[in-house]
Amino acid sequence: MKKSYLLFTTLMLAVVMTNAQTPFTGCPNVNLAITRGGNNTYNFDPVSMYDVNPVDGSNTLIAGGPIKTQDGSKNLDINAVGLNTADNLLYGINPSNNSAPDFYRIGHDYVTMQIGKINPPAPQSPNNSSVINGAAGTIDLTGKYYFTAVAGVGNFFAQTFTPDVFYVGTISNVAGLISGSTAFISPTYLALNFTNADCSEYYTTLKVTTSAATAQNTGLRGLCYNTLTGLLYSYVTFETSSGSNIFKGQLININPSTGLVSCFPSSTLTGTSTDASGILMTTDGNMQVLFTDGSLWSASTTSPGGYTGSITQLPNTLPVGRGDLASCGQASTLPVTFESFTGVESNCSVNFKWQVSQEINVAKYELELMDNYGSYKTFAQVKATNSEVSHGYNVVTPISAKKMKARVKQTDVDGRFSYSAIISVNTTCAGNKSIAIINSVAIHNKLSVRWNNFDRNESVTIAIYNGIGAQQFNQKIAINSNFDVTEIDVNNFANGTYFVKAISASGNKYNAVFIKK
Repeated sequence: MKKSYLLFTTLMLAVVMTNAQTPFTGCPNVNLAITRGGNNTYNFDPVSMYDVNPVDGSNTLIAGGPIKTQDGSKNLDINAVGLNTADNLLYGINPSNNSAPDFYRIGHDYVTMQIGKINPPAPQSPNNSSVINGAAGTIDLTGKYYFTAVAGVGNFFAQTFTPDVFYVGTISNVAGLISGSTAFISPTYLALNFTNADCSEYYTTLKVTTSAATAQNTGLRGLCYNTLTGLLYSYVTFETSSGSNIFKGQLININPSTGLVSCFPSSTLTGTSTDASGILMTTDGNMQVLFTDGSLWSASTTSPGGYTGSITQLPNTLPVGRGDLASCGQASTLPVTFESFTGVESNCSVNFKWQVSQEINVAKYELELMDNYGSYKTFAQVKATNSEVSHGYNVVTPISAKKMKARVKQTDVDGRFSYSAIISVNTTCAGNKSIAIINSVAIHNKLSVRWNNFDRNESVTIAIYNGIGAQQFNQKIAINSNFDVTEIDVNNFANGTYFVKAISASGNKYNAVFIKK
């Protein structure tokens, strides 16, 4: 853990820069390491950049370093880094003993520009202080910079701080921030929710630790954004109990829209450093994890966006492991660009429309709606036309909540995903209860039934009949309030048209039709 926190001298603005920042050309296929040599002393030890191979971890020093302050007078420590596809520049925090740490952008040529100071979250009683994590940061495809922070009781700089509430912070459109500015930036903050049972051991170590290092890092030494899931990922390491000398590692993710933290199975660390340092997302959906001993590990995806939580060591290491990793992630060349996405209420329904530019090898679109638990569920699929000109699609859905959040997932023929922006529609219609077949475009193995406007938990009997009226399925199902999706195995059904009939415990009837292919 980092133990040294030296005061950062405020940079002078009256500096004439003779060199321009050069982008990390080749984005989105850039995988980058920021490493700090020496004795781990802020703003004195040299900080360098390396190109990192996403497959085997082999690396090459990027010439021109080390990273310096704008006036070139001393080394500049940068961490919590993310690469931005909007301008192909690196963004990060100078993790100094400053209540509002400095925010920087850096070019491939090592030219640095301060772009502001980040205000920490305002602590809510009984908490009386807060601090920004200087170690974990990343950027999504829309140019939003994510980082973490913590509020608690006591004095952080005197190391009498007890962590209490943890946050994810967001700064939008970082490419639009003015170079050379020391203006204060006020991010949006969302409290993290650690109620997931698999996070309990890790979360317990956060709450009882009062050291400055752990408090500032909020237990996270790196973040990466996964465009396949829309989630932030980190690999955390922690001592199971103070003085036990038993350390564990655990892959976690954070929903930046809800603050919900989910944790994969943890494992005891053996044969490597006990301290993770950074994480990045590769274009093939795998994650690389850097430890402070310089070793590089891979958390491989088992399916688009799916992971087991385990990591495997790569054959190559970095000369120095203290620092962070960054990449443009899965922002590789995508077959479509979303020009707009809107939702308009009419007659107790919402018409979602999206406009796209030229399509290249696009397989389908899926309209996803957020349920009551903060997860996105597919409502409808639309086959892509693969037109060479700008055009639109639309899906009409019944009102399911007073505030409906939606996004569109685009899938190309190779299985790569991208997402539209997330939109919210404030609805006025109370809506009627109904059922809808989600995957009506092509049903092969599973039937997905969406229940609309069920405002309390109910018991429903659902039956399926073939075209001649013979019953193929009958089962009583518990429906969760407001939004739920029921999946039914229809793999053994013959091809043809089927009728779905559902009867609630109160006697209400709902009907739908689907075609098995």
